[in-house]
Amino acid sequence: MSANSKQAQSLLAAGLRDRLTLCLLRDAGEAPQEVMGFHAQQACEKFIKAVLVVHGVVFEPTHDLAVLVALCADHQIQVPSETDALRILNNLASIIVPASGHRVESKASALVLSIQG
Repeated sequence: MSANSKQAQSLLAAGLRDRLTLCLLRDAGEAPQEVMGFHAQQACEKFIKAVLVVHGVVFEPTHDLAVLVALCADHQIQVPSETDALRILNNLASIIVPASGHRVESKASALVLSIQG
């Protein structure tokens, strides 16, 4: 098995775990929407990355679904989801600022934390 295949399988498995988490939270009926949105975003991110890896597309680390979808388009890979829906999910991704280790819910907050150091 190639390194690309192993990486794609790992991403797919991680995406399936996020999808399972989302389904469990949905079925519980009491989970906050932003938490469910976060897991939906994470699942989409990992699924798209798995497809990119299978196609041999090299990409920089990113959590931005718009960037990943653009990479797909650049390589003639169709994404089976509405890009507007992915943009909504993109806003739900939390960001960990490496310097502080803080988890924040918006890019603006991440910028503030990174400046504060």
